[in-house]
Amino acid sequence: MEKLHRYIKDIDKIVKKRIKELKIEPILGLNQFIKKNKRFYSPPCFNERREKVFFKILITDEIAPAEAIRREIEIRKFLASYKGKLNYPLLISSDSKNFPYWFLSRYLEGKLLGHFYNLYLNNKRYIPLLVEALFSLQEIPDNSIKKISKIKNCFLWKRDYPEYLIMVRSYQKGIDKEIRKKIDFQEIYELFKKKRKFLEKSPLVLAHGDFTLANFVASKGKLVVTDWEQAHLDNFAYDICHLWIQLLRYPDWQKGLLSEFLSRLSADRKEEFQNLFRLIVITEALGELRWSINLCQKQYKNEATRAALKTIEVALRGFNSLLNL
Repeated sequence: MEKLHRYIKDIDKIVKKRIKELKIEPILGLNQFIKKNKRFYSPPCFNERREKVFFKILITDEIAPAEAIRREIEIRKFLASYKGKLNYPLLISSDSKNFPYWFLSRYLEGKLLGHFYNLYLNNKRYIPLLVEALFSLQEIPDNSIKKISKIKNCFLWKRDYPEYLIMVRSYQKGIDKEIRKKIDFQEIYELFKKKRKFLEKSPLVLAHGDFTLANFVASKGKLVVTDWEQAHLDNFAYDICHLWIQLLRYPDWQKGLLSEFLSRLSADRKEEFQNLFRLIVITEALGELRWSINLCQKQYKNEATRAALKTIEVALRGFNSLLNL
């Protein structure tokens, strides 16, 4: 059962006051978000010029969501100063210092690429755009990464070899007992031990952290990346693995995404990527079996379970097996 959030005292009055100060008119009410047990109130709104904008404010009195929205604000500020090729909604105003934290950004009309295991826009012309977004993040120079890492309100954490092992152990404990019997965890730990140098030596890049279908909006021929709450430092294979595993109902997309990524990758990094991909996609498949199959629509649960188990089995055999899954 999903844990119920603890909401900020008098949050309705606080939100009402902030909306009045910003001179915006929300399209959806606060109660709709509380009934759905949401951590944030994030409705599209109209401003004084009747233009659509996006408003997001913390409504729970909890540490993790508070850090998440502050991180999102700082990451968006950083991306604006970096002026890279990535498409994302620009901030209009924000407050990451005074509780409860909030921001207002531009609203981009468009359609979601998909949600969970369901592609809404099954058009392969989006694959190169997805890969372009991945490379845009990975091309951020080290000195810029170090700069944003020092921002106090960013809470930019990193994931390396020890953290990946912690994740695997956590998933092993949490996965349903009957499903767990079908997974060779000893072989997984042996693979991690054998390939640990790739996780230890791979340079850290800025990872979006939640590269899922629902966080891409197709707008005016572009793919816009939204929701930066889970941004962190990771190796360059993490984001593509996170997206790839969600495409388990679309093997042609999985193959196309990997092929496009590899075609743009320099020859000296391909071995590194292939080894990292095997390790991380196993971790992501375990995460699907621990969490996502219990959150997705019921009609996808059995199919997603089979696909995640097969992914683990194939990844243990080698990268080429994944490429031809």
